[in-house]
Amino acid sequence: MNDTSQEMHQKQLEIMLAVKIVDQDLNLIRNKGRQPFLENHPENFSRILHDYSNERKGFVVWKDML
Repeated sequence: MNDTSQEMHQKQLEIMLAVKIVDQDLNLIRNKGRQPFLENHPENFSRILHDYSNERKGFVVWKDML
């Protein structure tokens, strides 16, 4: 295998691992609910709270939090 081929293979393995982690997180949410998932303080996850009491303001706040 040449360097480019090895790099592509490594990237492919990294993507497969990332997909597996996401799948595990989704299974946790499906089986036990959101709260246990959130209590684990997942990496690279930010919770955005939605407040749509004022339709326009809720969207602006949500968009700014992204």
